[in-house]
Amino acid sequence: MKSIWLLVGNTETRKSSIVRCLLGVDNPATEVEVQSITGMVLHMRAFISAVQEKKAVSPEELLRDLNDSHWKGQFKSMRNALVPLRYDPDSGQPAAECYVQALLNDGWTIKGIASLGEKARDWLKNSGLPYIEVPNSTSVPSNVVAAQVRAAFGWL
Repeated sequence: MKSIWLLVGNTETRKSSIVRCLLGVDNPATEVEVQSITGMVLHMRAFISAVQEKKAVSPEELLRDLNDSHWKGQFKSMRNALVPLRYDPDSGQPAAECYVQALLNDGWTIKGIASLGEKARDWLKNSGLPYIEVPNSTSVPSNVVAAQVRAAFGWL
């Protein structure tokens, strides 16, 4: 099973800070364990910055990376990832909505989306996907936002 959680927001909405607070990592190659509220331990791979930023990873490149064989853990078919995305296109790459569609088309289960810095956009509201809105993510401490996101995602 391939499960993914997404942080979606535009520039300066603290996406990277929230990833660091949620998982305690600053290296995108790091795989960490996250415990769900049901007691399940998830081996989680995290991207730190929005994939459209800096290296400008396309939806196809993201899928190649996520589906690669570098995963650790006992079951190679079990994959969990936390990925930040920009709502709007950036660095020649498409908007978050395109990445979400590509992930769904590739068989990824989107377990939750956190809309940071603004209310969820219409495409997200109408998608049927689970989401949380944190429109004040820039005006409250990152650990407070991370606690809200963690609860919405069902993580301890």
